[in-house]
Amino acid sequence: MLFRQRDIVLVHFPFTDLTHTKLRPALIISADHINDFTDLVCVQITSRLISDVSYFPIEKEMLEGSLLLDSGIRLHKIFCLHQKLVVHKIASLTSSGFNLVLEAISNKVFM
Repeated sequence: MLFRQRDIVLVHFPFTDLTHTKLRPALIISADHINDFTDLVCVQITSRLISDVSYFPIEKEMLEGSLLLDSGIRLHKIFCLHQKLVVHKIASLTSSGFNLVLEAISNKVFM
């Protein structure tokens, strides 16, 4: 397994209409036993500050490593991606930061 849950990776992120991709960071949310297969479940990260319920800011203390820009999670932009589309690992979220993201996804996307 090359990538683990909580890793922030640079990926070729697909547009929802599947016509193009854009290079951007994503957080791997799938469990490590799932990541042993070829696909990863990820959620989009953006540096655009968005003021709606779909945005969850990433605080610096949540990171192991760093991001170039202040960023946040797009809670509703969850996707499955083949590992070969990952360019490289950028950073990771701390365990406590990751738990906050999962709680936000659960509360804002599925409730």
